[in-house]
Amino acid sequence: MTSNETSTTSARSFLRTNQGLLYLAVILAVPAFILSLLIGLNPAFTSAILVLFVVVSFLVHRWRGRRTSRDPNSVSNVSTTGALATVAVFVLIQLVPYGRSHSNGPVIAEPAWPSTEVRSLMVSACFDCHSNEVSYPRYSNIAPFSWLVAEHVKDGREAVNFSNFKAGGEGADNVIEVISERSMPPPYFTRFGRHPQAKLSKTETSTLLTALRKMPEFKEGRGG
Repeated sequence: MTSNETSTTSARSFLRTNQGLLYLAVILAVPAFILSLLIGLNPAFTSAILVLFVVVSFLVHRWRGRRTSRDPNSVSNVSTTGALATVAVFVLIQLVPYGRSHSNGPVIAEPAWPSTEVRSLMVSACFDCHSNEVSYPRYSNIAPFSWLVAEHVKDGREAVNFSNFKAGGEGADNVIEVISERSMPPPYFTRFGRHPQAKLSKTETSTLLTALRKMPEFKEGRGG
């Protein structure tokens, strides 16, 4: 038997032995990516978790295979392996420190809000990503949600930071537009009952937009 034939035989044997796990990985991939889109998790993080899950699953599968004579591709065997791998992956990703610093820099300069009501509406709708006064939820200490929150805050502050505000910047130019289009806050930010305070009513949104359009710091359409 040639080396190519040996490799082909070994590959077929591997696929046959781990067929159930491969099916499980494919089945889980679709809902995992759908969920990541719904909650705003970076697909790269989802991919990394899935790859880790596959690797850990195979290791657990191999370890359990030495201790049982049951069909490795049986539903019960694959389900048990998947459950053990899920717990192991959850524990492993907690070792990644990213997203747990919860840093809030100093408040350097804010726009000249015309009233406390307008500022309050902006705080409710925008400050949890676009300021140095972020209120970090409890789940932001648990991966992968800690990664999600860190990414949102990082991207939000880079777009526009109301605690270090610069009038005339690109972010300032887009504030009125994204609020009027209701693309901010993004749908995933308030989905599943999260951050209910950020979901402004039509009346609150109208009040906020009317005030912002009168402020010299925000000029609708100026950014092009």
